[in-house]
Amino acid sequence: MIAQVSVDVAAKQTDRVFEYHIPQELTDVAVGSRVVVPFGRRKVQGFVVGISKTTSYTGKLKDLLVVVDELPPLTPELITLSKTLADKIFAYRITILQSMLPRVMRANYRKILVPITEEAKNLKFLKVNHLI
Repeated sequence: MIAQVSVDVAAKQTDRVFEYHIPQELTDVAVGSRVVVPFGRRKVQGFVVGISKTTSYTGKLKDLLVVVDELPPLTPELITLSKTLADKIFAYRITILQSMLPRVMRANYRKILVPITEEAKNLKFLKVNHLI
């Protein structure tokens, strides 16, 4: 099975659906589920906006990593509404999907600065492993 995922990266280049393979242990995933997926060199949250049995992609699909919630926080109707709104008001779909959630359920990312050179380690304004 293939999950069609809208990833939590609000940019023109990523405002589309990405396809991921659903591993055997995550077959209970449903449309509207929040998931964690590999995206480039990082892991990001996203929403399953569709599920299909086949794909036109000829390469190897990456696997879904985690289903975040026991029950999908968004209904299929809200997923459909997000697409309609994104097309009508020219907003990123992920922004609309995130706004449909209570604030406490929205993705929260933290970046850690890690110096990789001796010069960077000696900078006075940079704390080692500082969260930004």
